[in-house]
Amino acid sequence: MNVQRMNCRILKKFFSISIIIILVIMLSGCKKKEIVEKIPIDKLYTEAHSEMETDYEYKYDILNGKFVYVPNLHTVKYPDKYEVQYRVVYNDGSEKIVWEEVSKQDFDKITLEDTD
Repeated sequence: MNVQRMNCRILKKFFSISIIIILVIMLSGCKKKEIVEKIPIDKLYTEAHSEMETDYEYKYDILNGKFVYVPNLHTVKYPDKYEVQYRVVYNDGSEKIVWEEVSKQDFDKITLEDTD
């Protein structure tokens, strides 16, 4: 009898705590930040290039009968990259600085404001 009461109490506490946690999560997710202003402050163009990269992998060495950690050299080609740094202002007054990759046409349209 006492064990059943203890189990019932534990279940009631667990259920009530889980309901409270769910309500807190639901209420905290209601307020969303909206972007009020997005100001470009810097631009960066990286031209297409190739780089040698090294990955290491295990291969089986037949002579020794063991796995050996060996380098795997290969060429990686990177395309042109157009990036813009923005100062983003939200409706609650907070600010954040972010980099975004943009197309060449958008990159050419953007004029930077004097931030001095």
